Amino acid sequence: MKVMLYKRQQEVGYLVSKLNNSGKVKLQKLMFLVSQKQETYSYDFVPYKYGPYSFILQKDLDYLVRNEFLYFKQNHYQINNADAIDITSQRKKVLNDIISRYGFFTTQELMQYVYREYPKFAIKSCKADSLLSAAEMNNVQKEIPNNEKPALFTIGYEGRSIDKYLSYLVFAGIKILIDVRANAISMKPEFSGKNLSNFCNLMDIEYVHIPELGISSEHRKKIKDKEILFKNYKGVLETNYSDYLDQIVQLALKNKRIALTCFEANPAECHRSIVAKKVFKRLSAEFTLKNL
Repeated sequence: MKVMLYKRQQEVGYLVSKLNNSGKVKLQKLMFLVSQKQETYSYDFVPYKYGPYSFILQKDLDYLVRNEFLYFKQNHYQINNADAIDITSQRKKVLNDIISRYGFFTTQELMQYVYREYPKFAIKSCKADSLLSAAEMNNVQKEIPNNEKPALFTIGYEGRSIDKYLSYLVFAGIKILIDVRANAISMKPEFSGKNLSNFCNLMDIEYVHIPELGISSEHRKKIKDKEILFKNYKGVLETNYSDYLDQIVQLALKNKRIALTCFEANPAECHRSIVAKKVFKRLSAEFTLKNL
C-alpha cells in the first residue's frame, strides 16, 4: 500500500537520505536550522531538554518508521525508499545548504552551535552548562523569561501547531494554563485535555481545566448569533460562576503568570476574553492583560 506523505515528511526523508545514520537529536537540530532558512516553516520548535525540539517532527518520524518509509536501528534513522521523495527545488536547495554546512558536525558540536546562535532555545537544556562557556551561558540566562512579573494572558490554538503553541507559553513564562473549554476535545489530538496536560507537564507548566466556564455546544447551537451568545454569557458569569472566577484570581495571585486558553486565535471571537476581563478587574493593579 502506498503511503501518502506530507511535504514536510518528505523533507525529513530527504534529509535522512543524504545524511545516512542520523540520530534523533541531530535530526531535530538540523531541521531546526532548516526552519530558520524557510519563509514558511515546515516545523515549529519549542525549548526542551536538548535545545529546540518539535513534537510534530518526532510524531512524523514515528509515522515514517511505522509505515516503513524509514528504518530506526541502533538509535539512528535510515531511508528505505528515497524514490518516493518529491520536494520543490527551492526546498531542496535549503536542505542541501544545511547538509553541506552542518551535516558533518557531531551531535554535540551541532547542539553547541545551536545553543550559541539561538540561546533562547537553550533555556531548558540539560546540556547547555557542559557545552557552553560562562559568557555563552550568560547569554542563555538573559533569554529566560521573567516569570515573577504579574500578568494574565489568553491564548488560542487555532492555526497553531502544538510546538508553536507551547513556545508562546514558555517564552511568556507561563506557570499555569487554564483551559476554559466546556469540553477539552479537539480535532487536533495534541490539544485534547489529557494530551495538552501532558505536553504542559513536559514544559513545567501546570494544566487546569475549568469546564464550568465553557459555553456548551448545545447552547452554541441554540444561539447562533455570537454577539447575543456572548451578551448572555456575560450576564450569567458574575452571578452563577463567581467562585470559578475567584479560583482563577487566586491562581494568578499565587503563580504570577497564568494563561486562559480556548480554540479561537482572535480573542474577540472567543469567550475566554470575557472571562479574562472579569478576572482582570479583580486583580491588583500590578497585573497586565495580554493575548498571545
